[in-house]
Amino acid sequence: TRMIPDQKQSVRVRALVSFRNGLRRWSFLSQRLDLPSRAEKVRLEYLRDLPTPFWSRLGRQVAGHFMLSLEPERIQKAELLVKTWDGGEGSIRDPFTLNDRPYRVISGKAIHDVVFTRVNVPVDHLRRGRNRVKLVSDTDHHGIEVLLPGPCLILRYR
Repeated sequence: TRMIPDQKQSVRVRALVSFRNGLRRWSFLSQRLDLPSRAEKVRLEYLRDLPTPFWSRLGRQVAGHFMLSLEPERIQKAELLVKTWDGGEGSIRDPFTLNDRPYRVISGKAIHDVVFTRVNVPVDHLRRGRNRVKLVSDTDHHGIEVLLPGPCLILRYR
């Protein structure tokens, strides 16, 4: 639960169990749980200016910004979550960047399917204020599409 955002009320949980034969099954919901209090806080940050549509083809660059009110020194751990439809980046070396630093959010194989990524973000890649996310693909008809709710940062901080 170290990266679960702070909860104001009790929660219920369940598991999605994946079997080797490909069958997947949801467990029953648990009883209500109160997550333990902790010294650290956890919160989600979303783009303040989510591009619509958030996709790139033919070299069309799209960008948005996270606005962080925290000083990076207070952040203990940061993760970037992105769900894309991966139609390929073409010949673009770094199709997705955060503050001009590349992050792998697609398969690299143009699988024409949904890809969910959760990657660690070194704290020194973040800054107080505007943090720019950029996407670009130079394919001519498929490309990369960032799906709703858009990129998200999970921040654990003191």
